[in-house]
Amino acid sequence: MSRKLLSVVFAPILALLLFNVAATARAQGGPPMLTDDPGTPGRGMWEVNFLSTMNHSSEGWTFDAPNVDLNYGLGNHIQLKFETPWVITKEKGKAARSGLGNSMVGVKWRFLDEETNNVNMSIYPQLEFNSPTRSVERGLAEKGVRLFLPVEVSRKVGPLELDGEIGYRIVAGGHNEWEYGFVVARQVRPHF
Repeated sequence: MSRKLLSVVFAPILALLLFNVAATARAQGGPPMLTDDPGTPGRGMWEVNFLSTMNHSSEGWTFDAPNVDLNYGLGNHIQLKFETPWVITKEKGKAARSGLGNSMVGVKWRFLDEETNNVNMSIYPQLEFNSPTRSVERGLAEKGVRLFLPVEVSRKVGPLELDGEIGYRIVAGGHNEWEYGFVVARQVRPHF
């Protein structure tokens, strides 16, 4: 990867990270973690996440730079989601390629709220589909449609927030799978 491409890719990501570190961090299991939390942004509020992931193997590497995750609070307990990555991939002995990866839409409904039940709980069905580009033919995205049906739970225990998620992924024409994760987080406030 050339130095110019590295600076174009990493400079905005580094700037976003530094900007976000300066603000108070809220404990959550959502992006960039793979496990999500039951929280929603609130009525009329936006939550915008920019994240990057990288997979490396002996055959090459794939980099999502960035993965854009847009969330809108339709109400205090309902969140609408749209997510799509810009994918850069390099296979051994081949030139790097890039393009739009698969997109995802979802609706999160937080049906238990910590203020009244001491626990947050949500369901979050999400549909992943091929973007209207040639990314599948170019090897940047997996072909087909996937439906993810997770349940998220969180509970505060002293200064910690415990987040868990379990869900079933239905893959059209493929192998269905269970997915689960657990995150322990603590709120951090900078001291100036």
